[in-house]
Amino acid sequence: MPWCVRLVATLTNRARSTAVAAAFIVSGLTSYITLATSKRTLSPSDFGQFAVFWSAAFFVAAIAASPNEQELARSLAVRFARGVPGYPELVSALRSALIAICLAVAVCLAAAFSGLFGDTMEGGVLAALLLLVVGESLAALVRGEMAARLDTFGLVCVVAGQGIVRAVATLIVGIATGSLVLVCFGVALSIIVPAAFLPRLYRRRFARPDAPSPAYEVGFSVAAGGFSGAGVRRLALAMPPRALFAIGTPILAELIAGDDQTALVGDVLAALSLTSAPVLVAAALQVVLLPEFSTLAERGHLIEIRRQLWIVITSVLTGCVLVTAVTLVFGVRSLELLFGPSPGIDATSLSLMALGAGLLFLANLLSPISVAVRNYTAVTVAWTLGALVLIVVGFAPGEVAFVIGRAVLVGALVVNILLLWGVRHLLIAHWTVPDTGPSPQPGIEA
Repeated sequence: MPWCVRLVATLTNRARSTAVAAAFIVSGLTSYITLATSKRTLSPSDFGQFAVFWSAAFFVAAIAASPNEQELARSLAVRFARGVPGYPELVSALRSALIAICLAVAVCLAAAFSGLFGDTMEGGVLAALLLLVVGESLAALVRGEMAARLDTFGLVCVVAGQGIVRAVATLIVGIATGSLVLVCFGVALSIIVPAAFLPRLYRRRFARPDAPSPAYEVGFSVAAGGFSGAGVRRLALAMPPRALFAIGTPILAELIAGDDQTALVGDVLAALSLTSAPVLVAAALQVVLLPEFSTLAERGHLIEIRRQLWIVITSVLTGCVLVTAVTLVFGVRSLELLFGPSPGIDATSLSLMALGAGLLFLANLLSPISVAVRNYTAVTVAWTLGALVLIVVGFAPGEVAFVIGRAVLVGALVVNILLLWGVRHLLIAHWTVPDTGPSPQPGIEA
């Protein structure tokens, strides 16, 4: 009964998405706990160094690790769609990760010795920084393999486990010692979580997928090719402008605010924190969507790709409209309830931030879909031009909160337009190969 199969598949995908989303939410909450504990247990000067350590580690790790994770998930999903093991892709990803780690370590050392991290960064803090970068790069490989293999349990354990280890270690070490170096090493201790899963990856390096079904559409595929080093490099170029939307808006608020508007900058940061909460869910959906769309692309199920792509777009845009309307009515009251009085934020500014955050949510889902069909250039160009627009619009005259909301909205809109243009052939083209049912592809081993 086909409807039973589709129902089970739908419920499985929803359960998987929910579990992974819950893990990312746990990771986000434990990050808040880690930062709050550090602020309460360290001196103001030490917490300043810790803030530099935290920001630098995850910024560098995102650039070094995230592209490998995405490309590994895509290429492994393609291999598994063919019903063959993914060992060659794992080797290529490991080689790429080692190069990225070496470059990341060199950048961190150069930044530390040149004074970019401040004049007083201790050697122990620098060592913890390097260890954390290595750990995050290792975790990216583990997550990419698990995402492609649909290993929900392992993925949840790694994502949530890292955050829990960081929070618990920081809490214990911070309260017991109050030492900056030990707190930083407590954060870096999260490396034990992905390291614990490495033997599992090694044991199944030659394993076939659990349920291989190489059903192709008349031998047509839009995902030909294995692990792409060029694709990783292009995705790495997209990471700094992409991160600018997350960490650059608070800096932009400080730059355009006057010396007497320090409190207003704090209000803007609180508003951005409130409206950017859905990003945690977007990160979870990326992990689910990339292997799924890569598999569909490899098998040539182009009609199904178009159908799911339209579902993603219409669902997110509908949610954007609803969330913006709710924010316009209840947003300021909710902000004051969570963060206290925020006189610098009005309903219009907060609604612009909410709408911009919703469009960023959509962009974070369109990016892995572009990667799934190997359109890496579209991702790089879209986020780079979007970040430039964010900066230009951010320096336009106006009230600080309104300007930041407008900049995020316009920048996110540009990113989405360019990403949609990159996958326009998936949205509007009339395929000559109908999606009429599976047919085996010659040359693919069952």
